[in-house]
Amino acid sequence: MKYSTKILIVRTDRIGDVILSLPLSKIIKTNLPQTKVYFLLREYTKDLVFNHPYVDEILVLNEKKGKIRFFENLKILKEYSFDSCLVVYPTFKIALLLFLSGIKNRIGSGYRWYSLLFNKRIYEHRKYGTKHELEFNLNMLEILGIQKVDPQDVKFDIQIEEQSTQSIRRLLMDKGLSLERPITIMHPGSGGSAVDLPLNKFKELTKINTDKRIAFFIWNLLWKWMPHPTRPSPFVLSRSVLWVFRHGRSRSRMQIGCRRWTRSSSFFCRRRS
Repeated sequence: MKYSTKILIVRTDRIGDVILSLPLSKIIKTNLPQTKVYFLLREYTKDLVFNHPYVDEILVLNEKKGKIRFFENLKILKEYSFDSCLVVYPTFKIALLLFLSGIKNRIGSGYRWYSLLFNKRIYEHRKYGTKHELEFNLNMLEILGIQKVDPQDVKFDIQIEEQSTQSIRRLLMDKGLSLERPITIMHPGSGGSAVDLPLNKFKELTKINTDKRIAFFIWNLLWKWMPHPTRPSPFVLSRSVLWVFRHGRSRSRMQIGCRRWTRSSSFFCRRRS
């Protein structure tokens, strides 16, 4: 493919997916040093790319009440005159926007009914979960002439302000969590965009963490735990926020106290004293 000077990476879905797309910018910059890299994101994920050393500019998808404002976005995309876009998360409206904006090289999945809107197609199915999401993302770079990259060698380069770091440290210490030990955050389940890890695998991960005396959180939407009898539900092992899984509703006498963690309805749960 002809050398690109302005590449737009499109990732308009969730926080974790955006994080797993961040390494693309550094790899592109390293292999194509004259290229400017832009990210198209949703409003609530833009801070993940704040001050990123390998991203030249962030574009925020213009939405109103969760719906794309089509012509407003189209106008902005045309003004930037991108010569290539890497659509890591495709939807019909996004694909149509990029097509109508006149971007010459539109790289995206070849397995969607609207894939004709992409003229550089990637033929890999993500829905079966045969690879890690990061590996799928890295494989898309081959169409830019970038050789295959080992996922173990990538860096995410997320920039965190010192004020935010200190705020989180104080919050964790207030909850009685020792910062002298490593902390693992486990996120069971997904929003349906990928195959979930089986329950028995989450049990294995839990045991590995507890055996190594690593403090870790279970991080997820509360509704995924509580109402459905086939979903796992957690119960607390100790004040250090160690968790195990049980199938179905927890019958433990230990009470679970939940404090709202973010506006997106994720929860941080701990045992009540």
